[in-house]
Amino acid sequence: DKKLGKHCKGYRLTILAKNYQGYKNLIKIVSNSWTDGFYMIPRTDHHDLEKYHEGIIVLSGGVGSEVYSHVVSDDIAGLDAAIKWYQQTFGEDYYLELQRNLMLEQQRVNAVLMQKAKESGVKVVATNDVHYVAPEDLAAYNIQQCYATGKTMDEFAKTDILQFRWLTSRKHMCELFSDVPDAIANTMDIYDKVEFYDIRHAPIVPAISIPDGFGNERREKEDNYLEY
Repeated sequence: DKKLGKHCKGYRLTILAKNYQGYKNLIKIVSNSWTDGFYMIPRTDHHDLEKYHEGIIVLSGGVGSEVYSHVVSDDIAGLDAAIKWYQQTFGEDYYLELQRNLMLEQQRVNAVLMQKAKESGVKVVATNDVHYVAPEDLAAYNIQQCYATGKTMDEFAKTDILQFRWLTSRKHMCELFSDVPDAIANTMDIYDKVEFYDIRHAPIVPAISIPDGFGNERREKEDNYLEY
């Protein structure tokens, strides 16, 4: 949220475009996050999410998301308010994410979210917090993160929460959530909502007024003016 308050780092949120209108709205949300909403990193807020909600599917997010943070801090009132707002804004296109990346904290969060899902009628969906494609990519990912965070490899090696976050198989996810079959079934619910749309577009070049004196032919004038 642009009004940072005590949560100055903001929250994570997963947004999917289910049709071409949603794709255009997602572009607007992202563009605004880099201009009006930028504070250390690009951010959006409830105002833009509500304004550009058409054609958008929202998943509640995993670690660092709004609902996850409310559960961890035992702020049930805040959790209820967040779920209510997203449900009112996105209706059946809002889902509560369940993740199991071998973190004990997630067990408590998932239990609360499943209970809230029953109370509110919001569907749950099984997801994985993917940071790299295959298990063998972890070393390269750690090096990338060391560059990004300024940590040494020894320092970053102590952060083991990312070692299970590759793009796992359907079989593994089904086994991982065998006790919550609806969470797996709802992944197809989301799949069925997404329409095919083509985002290809001819390049949009801004009109440029080129002063006289920069070559004779149009192409030559443009090149000379850019070089100048």
